[in-house]
Amino acid sequence: QYDAYIEQLHEISSSSGVAVTEAAKVTRQLAGTFADEDTGVPDFGRAMTEGRTALQLTQITGIDQQQLTDELTAMSLAFDRSFEQIGDNVVGLEKRFGVLAPELIEFTAKLAPLGAELGFTAEQLTGLGAAAQQSSGLSGAVLAEQFGRILPGLQERRGQLVQLLNSNPQTDDSADELLGAFADSNIPDVLRVLVRECDNLSEAQQNQLVSMVGGRREAAAFYSILERGGSTIRALDATEGDFAGEMGERWESY
Repeated sequence: QYDAYIEQLHEISSSSGVAVTEAAKVTRQLAGTFADEDTGVPDFGRAMTEGRTALQLTQITGIDQQQLTDELTAMSLAFDRSFEQIGDNVVGLEKRFGVLAPELIEFTAKLAPLGAELGFTAEQLTGLGAAAQQSSGLSGAVLAEQFGRILPGLQERRGQLVQLLNSNPQTDDSADELLGAFADSNIPDVLRVLVRECDNLSEAQQNQLVSMVGGRREAAAFYSILERGGSTIRALDATEGDFAGEMGERWESY
């Protein structure tokens, strides 16, 4: 088994262009991370697969391999996605929105536990980051900090938001839909309704909506996804497998 492990390390090193020692470091970390929950036995099989992907994605994105491994692990554990699925999604969104993969990864990794708790899939959360980055030009870290306050803030102000839609004849039909999304703790659907109905609100009501999410910086970030509603809706409509094979294609042309 040890000989087979060393052989696989050399193969991963050769195919990903990194030193064997670095490949060993990454796979050892991942073997422990994905150990069997009942027995605690390290999963070297999965570690080899995920490690190969992490090292290839390091080359593609230029992200420090330790940082990237930690970020991919956070996303994988929160959303039950393989590194390859995460890589496909990030590379595909980078191409679709014209934004940077490292920023998308940092945004999603920082928000992964919160996003999963609030009903996001990995694809929706990364898509939201892509739409926000495209419209605001802000970094993934800055956007993660701001949306880390915006998203829980929406949940906390559910009553005010439902009342806001109820108070306008052009949006009152969507108030029950919004209430249902809150009841299901489905913040992606909450955002979908708010983005869709924003243009139907008066200017004063739009300002009120934006001001509910926090301070000036949070308001600016929130406004950026409301302003480009079509892009935001497409991001929230993202599903698993939308960009299958994208990372492999990028790696082949790397």
